[in-house]
Amino acid sequence: MGLTEQQRRDFETKGWIVLGAVFEEEELDEMRREYDRILEKSMSIGEQGKRPFLYSPLLHLQSKAMCRYACDHRLLEVAMELVAPDIRLYWDQAVNKPAGATSNVKSMSIWIASSDPSVNDEVTNGAQPSATA
Repeated sequence: MGLTEQQRRDFETKGWIVLGAVFEEEELDEMRREYDRILEKSMSIGEQGKRPFLYSPLLHLQSKAMCRYACDHRLLEVAMELVAPDIRLYWDQAVNKPAGATSNVKSMSIWIASSDPSVNDEVTNGAQPSATA
């Protein structure tokens, strides 16, 4: 999956891009099932006095399926094109962050929307899902 010049410019100026559909629906279904299973054993974190969110680190060690997706060539090609050809996976995580939950952590992430973001105004009016940020 090669990026367009516009996507590269958007990443440089905005810090994120929308890739569109990367995975097939069957793959997304598998991710959703694994994500839900993993979050059953998650931690609740967030800022004091704000709405908490569910968090579980190192998905690639908890699930062979999630390891496959975290290392999928379709995501790696984009990350390599934007960052560097010698990138490494040091950390992956599941975060179920509802509207109103906040965190001041700065990082580069690849977000995979688990549902159509246009269906949920809370999602589309907040951070951009299925975007590289």
